[in-house]
Amino acid sequence: MSTPEFFSSSVIGADVHKAKIVCCARRLEGNEWKKDFATFSTKKFDIFRMGRWCQQYDPDFVLMESTGIYWVSPLNYLERIGLKVYIVNPSSVKGMIGKKTDKNDAGWLATKANEGSFKPSFIPTDLWRKLRDLARNVTKQNQQVVQLKNRELKMFSEMGYRIDTVFSDPYGVNAERAKEAILAGKSNIEVLSCIDTRRLKASKQDLLEAFNGDLDPERVMVINANREVMCALKTEISAGKHYLLERVQELEPQLLDLYQTIPGISVDHAVTIVIELGGREFIEAFPSSDKFASWMGLCPGNNESGGKRRNCRSGHGNRALRSCLCEAAHAAARTNGTTLQSRYRVQRAKIGTKKAIISASHKLSELIFTVAKNGQPYIDPAVDYEAAAFAKTFKRHVKKAMQYKEKWQVDVKDLETGERFQSKTTSTITTEVNSTSASEANPATNGVPVAKTAPAAKAAPVAKTAPAAKAAPVAKTEPAAKAAPVAKTEPAAKAAPVAKTAPAAKAAPVAQTAPVVEATPVAKTAPVVEATPVAKTPLAVKATLVANTAPVVEI
Repeated sequence: MSTPEFFSSSVIGADVHKAKIVCCARRLEGNEWKKDFATFSTKKFDIFRMGRWCQQYDPDFVLMESTGIYWVSPLNYLERIGLKVYIVNPSSVKGMIGKKTDKNDAGWLATKANEGSFKPSFIPTDLWRKLRDLARNVTKQNQQVVQLKNRELKMFSEMGYRIDTVFSDPYGVNAERAKEAILAGKSNIEVLSCIDTRRLKASKQDLLEAFNGDLDPERVMVINANREVMCALKTEISAGKHYLLERVQELEPQLLDLYQTIPGISVDHAVTIVIELGGREFIEAFPSSDKFASWMGLCPGNNESGGKRRNCRSGHGNRALRSCLCEAAHAAARTNGTTLQSRYRVQRAKIGTKKAIISASHKLSELIFTVAKNGQPYIDPAVDYEAAAFAKTFKRHVKKAMQYKEKWQVDVKDLETGERFQSKTTSTITTEVNSTSASEANPATNGVPVAKTAPAAKAAPVAKTAPAAKAAPVAKTEPAAKAAPVAKTEPAAKAAPVAKTAPAAKAAPVAQTAPVVEATPVAKTAPVVEATPVAKTPLAVKATLVANTAPVVEI
């Protein structure tokens, strides 16, 4: 947080300890500085007395050092009664040697407060601090679950069961089935029958040897006890995450959505970031994204003397937020085609994996600051968002088309790739799905609802009339089957393209004729359908859409 540039004439410095608080009120009366000291305990009643004592001096603000967690209770009460409080790190204001006492510390804090030469820490409001405590508790519970899982795996290894050698994920579904079968006292052959071995690289002999161990009742009791604790922890974690998500959606729904536009940041990460930063409060606390990244401990420190730069580590910073961003950086490094992934790969080749993750986390902190300050979503210059959005929704469009197919007996075809999504039942109408556009699949039929093309519009009444549906017997009679070669009649000789379309004559099933997409008034009259390359020969279309007569009608 930036250092305030001001000079104050009335301030209070508070040196906080576990059992007592030493306060010094320093004020300017005339041309002289006067100091008043008071000592209070950290009990609730004495904190109330400290608040009343501070109010009588009407200070501009109270400067308090951050000693462990002992500053939280006094800070909450002083803010509740309307006093402005700054929290500072003791290392930034204390440098006394030989004369260090609690009273001198409080006086030194008051002097620094008068001069304005201190660097206050960024502290969110009380509401966000409460949510932050809950979020950090959920993180701790997740860590406890991981510890219990590792302890359980250790117990199995001590009993001779090598679960982690045959399963890539010793906590997956298949491994859990094996563990439950072992705890139930089953033999290795029975355990093998309880799991799915099709996707396992280990052979059956290796599995049998891995499941051959000796059950110990004491270790089984440890495993069962740990499993009960894990079950309770998972329930609490789920409830805590649900509550935090609801609260953040109420308080900062816009920031929650903006942060998720950054690659690698999931919903849980976005909730943690919003809570740790106190909503939008951090935007005014930090003048730039570099200062913000330094506050989180994602920047290297400075240690230079005599023109020589020595090895220096980054500061502690906000550990909860830094671990969250490092986890998001690992996810962003595996997001294909993004700028963050290319940045990570370049840095990894130069400085190694761990430092490259910190570098990616630094970049994420800059993006978070910029996105929150501008109020605009993040747009990656290396990502084609239109293509990505289509790839994301194309499966949904195909699913809708397949539902339409099952309902109306329609086949779906991709115009770009030529892929045909076949129906299990015999289809009568073929629908084309153009994969180059993100529009939904629209059925294109020959005789039913194609009202956009002029020839099809004229043929629409044929599909609506009942006689067209009764034209199925025509396909069974020999005259109708022989009527396909229309080249013998003079009018049919004009429809020469019909006789030349050999693929259409051979492909009786409509589903196999990829070119005949607009196809097929009726499922059973296959010969009549084959004679219709509709899009190319409008005359042939009119010649085949005959109402009720089996002979071919000439136009």
